[in-house]
Amino acid sequence: MYAVVAPGFNSIYTSWKDVERVIALYPYPKWCKCNSEEEAYEFIKRNKAGRFVRKLFNYGNTSKLLYINAKYRIGDGCVYYVLDTKRFGSVRVVRPSSIIEYKGSIVYIKDLNFYGSDESIASHMSAIFNLLEMLGSYCDINLTVPYFSIYYCLTSCDKEINRSVSVTRNAIDKRLGSMAFSLDFNTENESEVLTDGALEN
Repeated sequence: MYAVVAPGFNSIYTSWKDVERVIALYPYPKWCKCNSEEEAYEFIKRNKAGRFVRKLFNYGNTSKLLYINAKYRIGDGCVYYVLDTKRFGSVRVVRPSSIIEYKGSIVYIKDLNFYGSDESIASHMSAIFNLLEMLGSYCDINLTVPYFSIYYCLTSCDKEINRSVSVTRNAIDKRLGSMAFSLDFNTENESEVLTDGALEN
């Protein structure tokens, strides 16, 4: 039995494999092998973190100078993308089934005819795969994802478990440009950012 504590998270596991997942996902985890459930609860009580992790940054190896920051959100029948090209330069995105708006170094994209669910890992993998197709294989991308499960699929899990994860990870591996992944839970104002201007229509 293992007791695990990380910022904003604590749990008891019977399998070391579950503990390894937490170690891969959460920064600064603490864990202890315990002989009883009471001992595990006592460890959690003594070591419980007082802060909650809201963001994890740049798991990957993108260039320090030239990269595109990208984030996305799955909407109703579409995917919203926001590309920040300030660190990369001008980008022209061409996608027939999309509404695209340029505002300085920010590019807003509403990719239409996307029939997926925000609750499906396969839908997220499809949205990420579409982003890779839009941007091509030469630029470095720092992709911000909204959920731990997606972050885990892109960084740590066995890609052969799920076909959509396998296809997306293989596409990432074949790119000439590098990718890094960030995780951001702050979604309170995200819908406003990702549906700005003409993209609302």
